[in-house]
Amino acid sequence: MRTGDFADAKGEGYALLLSLPFRRQVLNQIVDVTTRHLRAARARGAGLKVYFAEKGAADLVRKEFKKRDLGDVVVGLLPPSRPR
Repeated sequence: MRTGDFADAKGEGYALLLSLPFRRQVLNQIVDVTTRHLRAARARGAGLKVYFAEKGAADLVRKEFKKRDLGDVVVGLLPPSRPR
């Protein structure tokens, strides 16, 4: 990531949503939102990184993005911090 790049963070619960029978609809919504964010980022000459709180969700979405020609979007893992 560079200064000025766009970022989006998805919290906990996506791994569960993506394991249910309606996962295709969830993926379609993620792709739709990401496509809009990427369009805005590109208009400003910036990149886009989408963070997921759960590894399973990040891995699945990363594969889906590659299939749907969104490979320029960086998918990262950013687990929530827990109070000590």
